[in-house]
Amino acid sequence: MTVEDIRKRLEEIKTREQAATRPPWIDTSTKETVGCIASVHEDDYADICCDIELDDREADRAFISNSRDDIPWLITIVESLLEADDARTT
Repeated sequence: MTVEDIRKRLEEIKTREQAATRPPWIDTSTKETVGCIASVHEDDYADICCDIELDDREADRAFISNSRDDIPWLITIVESLLEADDARTT
C-alpha cells in the first residue's frame, strides 16, 4: 500500500463520515427499545439503527455508537501523520 493509496482511502472514508448523520450517536436502548443507536440533539432525533439482535450485544452497540466520534478522530490523526511525512520528505 502506497501513501497515495492511503490518501485515496482516507478521502473515501471522510466522504462517508461527512455524509452520515451528525454526532453524537448514543445507545438509547431500554427495555422497550432494545438495541437502538440514535443521534440525539435538542432540535433533532434520528434513529441510526434499531435491531432486536443488538439487545444483548452491548459491545457491538458501544462500537457503533462510539464510531461517530472515533472515525473523525482517527481521520485527524492520519492526516497529521501524512502531513508530517510530507514535511519530512520535502
